[in-house]
Amino acid sequence: MARQTAMTPKQVRDARKSTGLKPAQFAALLGVDRNTVVRWEMDSDSEHARGVSVPMAKLIQHVVAEQLRIRAQRKEERERR
Repeated sequence: MARQTAMTPKQVRDARKSTGLKPAQFAALLGVDRNTVVRWEMDSDSEHARGVSVPMAKLIQHVVAEQLRIRAQRKEERERR
């Protein structure tokens, strides 16, 4: 049975980049190796392109939302000073 893919390589890359995190930083938050993130982000032309599963996509979405919330909170705090 084929694995259901919830995020394409481009979606994973765009999600990570929206946080401003490097692959190693993003990987640490997700509990995976940096090379795993790099593989997830490979172009869809690549024979290795697979994207990510539904559960991992949900975790990525949660991590991205939390990182964007933290970034906005820090910006707000700097503006108050």
